[in-house]
Amino acid sequence: MTNKLNNITSANKYPYLLSLRVIITLTFVIMTILSLLTINYFERQRALKQIQENSIREITELSFYLQNILEHLLNDNRIDLVQKQIGLLGSNINLRLVLLVDENNDIIASTHRQWIGHKIGDFFTSLGGDEDRNLLSNMEDTRKNKKSVITKSSKNETMYAQYPVYSGISVETLHSLSVNVLFIDYDLSRQIEHSHRAILINSLNYSGFLISVYIISGFAIYMIVTRRLVKLTSVINRILSGDMSARTDISGNDEITNLSSCLNMMLDKILEVQSQLRALGDNLPNGMMYQVVREHDGSMRFLYISASVERLNGVSADDVLRDPSALYGQIMEEDIPAVAAAEELSANEMSSFNVEARFRRTDGQVRWMQLSSCPRLLSDGRILWDGIEIDITERKRIEKELVRSKDELLNILESISDGFFTLNWEWRYTYLNTNAGKMIKRDSKDLVGKIILQEFPEMVNTPYYQLYNQVMQTGIVKYFE
Repeated sequence: MTNKLNNITSANKYPYLLSLRVIITLTFVIMTILSLLTINYFERQRALKQIQENSIREITELSFYLQNILEHLLNDNRIDLVQKQIGLLGSNINLRLVLLVDENNDIIASTHRQWIGHKIGDFFTSLGGDEDRNLLSNMEDTRKNKKSVITKSSKNETMYAQYPVYSGISVETLHSLSVNVLFIDYDLSRQIEHSHRAILINSLNYSGFLISVYIISGFAIYMIVTRRLVKLTSVINRILSGDMSARTDISGNDEITNLSSCLNMMLDKILEVQSQLRALGDNLPNGMMYQVVREHDGSMRFLYISASVERLNGVSADDVLRDPSALYGQIMEEDIPAVAAAEELSANEMSSFNVEARFRRTDGQVRWMQLSSCPRLLSDGRILWDGIEIDITERKRIEKELVRSKDELLNILESISDGFFTLNWEWRYTYLNTNAGKMIKRDSKDLVGKIILQEFPEMVNTPYYQLYNQVMQTGIVKYFE
């Protein structure tokens, strides 16, 4: 875990805080953009709908006024006054064009005089796209059904209105002799542009309000959260760099304060445990504790070694931490291959490392040491051994003395003229001297490990067997001839 945090903090001083800031900032920005786009869209739709409704109302009022006047003038055959009346509408900036079309689709009056005398189809063709076909069809519907038709352009920037205007009406029969069409081209672009400008201003005002809220919120978050997290992260970085005396002093009554207090308590507990382990390692009577790591290049480096190494090996812990050869260099040349092979096997199979080797201390003494450790793989691929070194020189001396005593005893038993043998609790031979084998005419070495009753079943129910059985059951020494 420490190595992972070291790798992270080496890449960025405060990675988690920066990531949190970036995430929060991006979230606010995205939310702001989405909200502005959404509000802008619905405001535009609402404004467009309102403009269209107002425009239809204005067109309807205008057309009702014009229908009455134009019908009266047409019945009086005052075409000049019809043109004059329609020409007055040219001062209305919303009216792009107003035309009066007779039954032959000839334009007889217009706010733009250049269209007078032209066919209405010529004007519709100038609009381009499918507008001409649709408008021409609407005009036929207006004449046929004698009803007004109001449509919108494909881009919603213009409204086209067509109203029937009657001429040559018979007062007696109220029969319409002809149906003219009043065509109105109503421009919505100026009103739409004005509404979009107003919506943009409102959006900018709303953005300014949100930015102010974000700045105030960001400052509050910095004062309440970020600044304290920076202090907490700074302490953690000091701990990762090895300064276990670092402590947090964050005040308050919230989760960050609780986290700070828990970190301080955890550090105190770690130091307490480290102190106990250090005291234990430093005071081992015939041993010392260590941690050694194999680097990526294959070199070995001690991360920890107890102070008792000076008592065992005659070299200080600081010297070993600075230079591992201060300890490795003490291994006798004859034992180096065995130590290296055991270390390699432990690294390859991640198995326990256990080897006995002779060390030549700095004062010239040769001591037997038993090295025992368990490997574990670190997150960065290195291998760390936690182990202990025990001085087994005295044990080796006793083992050697036991071997010598055993050899002397065997020499004595082999030199006597009597037969001598020993049995374990399973009635198996554990030893027979040469003369014992000769007496029973068997090879002494072949009988070791075999059960006496299976090799000599005839001895059952003999006085010898009964006596042997008593000794086995009671453990009391018996003498007999």
